[in-house]
Amino acid sequence: MWNEEDKKRGYKIGRVEDLRVPLKPIDIKAFLDDPLGYSESLKWINAELLEHVQNPLMSREDIDGWMQAWEDNLEIKDWTEADEELKEKCIRNFREVMNTEWLNEKWLGQINERSFGEKSNEKESVVEEEDERFISLNSLLSSGIEKPEWLIESITKKSGITMFIGEYKSAKSFLAMYLTLCVANGVDFLGFKNKQGPRIVLFIDEENGEIDLAERFRRIAEGMNLKTDKIYLLIFKDFKLQGKNSVGWKFAIRDFIEKHHPALIVCDSLVRLIEGDEDKSKDAREVFEFIKPFKTKTNWLLLHHTPKGVENARGSGDWVAQVDDAFIIKSSGKRNEHKFTLKTYRSRGAKFLEGIDFQLIGDEEEPIIFNCLGNRTQFNKRQEYEKSAFDIASWLIKTEITNFKSADVKKQFPDMPDTRKVQALKYLYDNSCLSRIGNTTEGKYFAILEGLTKFVNSYLQIGEMEINLPNEINGNYG
Repeated sequence: MWNEEDKKRGYKIGRVEDLRVPLKPIDIKAFLDDPLGYSESLKWINAELLEHVQNPLMSREDIDGWMQAWEDNLEIKDWTEADEELKEKCIRNFREVMNTEWLNEKWLGQINERSFGEKSNEKESVVEEEDERFISLNSLLSSGIEKPEWLIESITKKSGITMFIGEYKSAKSFLAMYLTLCVANGVDFLGFKNKQGPRIVLFIDEENGEIDLAERFRRIAEGMNLKTDKIYLLIFKDFKLQGKNSVGWKFAIRDFIEKHHPALIVCDSLVRLIEGDEDKSKDAREVFEFIKPFKTKTNWLLLHHTPKGVENARGSGDWVAQVDDAFIIKSSGKRNEHKFTLKTYRSRGAKFLEGIDFQLIGDEEEPIIFNCLGNRTQFNKRQEYEKSAFDIASWLIKTEITNFKSADVKKQFPDMPDTRKVQALKYLYDNSCLSRIGNTTEGKYFAILEGLTKFVNSYLQIGEMEINLPNEINGNYG
């Protein structure tokens, strides 16, 4: 079928409207460099395949047979000049095209033994197969879908896409390198548990270069007493996630994942890895189309910039909309203090982190230590129940009550949530302000005046906003 516009361009339209195929044959090098639109959902393919693809009665077995025939007869057209290595690579790429979703058995096989535009005079009992792409809600609810597994708890999942967003000089690269070392060594990261043990990491660098990258990794590894095993690097190789040069890299990434099974792939930084415009949604979507086939096999960490003074990802809104977890990194102290805060910007299925404060300690060229100063999420929760503990203690001192029940506290403070009341009483008990009477289920307490008075005075002196959490420094350096 032809239309006027496509006739001018030299295209022939098959039975699938978006399948447009150039009529003239292509050469091997063109196919390998850019298989004519591979990055655009594989809509283009060699003209020789058109005659077979257009046939709606062609089964998967027919396709496999044609592929084998094609593989056995490479001495055609422009293939004669290709060496064996080039031929093998082309065959692998061609099989990749053939195995894509839009050319799979769903499209080709399910219409087997059926014709279009012709009606049979014979009555046949046709059993229509259910299209497995559509499922019922009950099927989904009863399927027992498991919650996502974590690579680093609350930071990076075992599979998916994570993004670190920050201004220039906000320690994004340093933090990503430290995370890389933590994953490779199987240790915790800023107090968050490593759930998978030592795993391989690929660090793709188009930002720093060999000298800076090697020096930074060395300083962090020495400062945190970490090994540099299980880490692979791709440095200034013009790696692209979008654009025509991304096609070859897609095959390279596929082969690397199949061979090494990395748990994490770090991309530093996003703006260097695209040929298009970071403000355009179309270019952003191409990046995620590149990652899509691999996101179930590993976690991708993308480093991206914010506009100056704005806590938001620079460019198209699609950058953040299509990731699983995104974090803002910003400076939280004087420049020479090297203090920063990591907090959740958006997340799918994870608790929001109100802020992880950390500091980079180490003079120029000296080992770097990541010192975690505290978790604001826990800090804020602690503030709440310590404030409630202060209210309860003040009430007990003022009324000189010695024996009481938890129900008395609820009666005295009707607006205090039950969970916070329980936390507050436990806090007072743990700090020798209360003792229990009888069975713990009875909820009876004895007030220890000395302990209550000491706690109240300490709370008033420190001030509500200055109650500090103990440092949650990783236990991998002394």
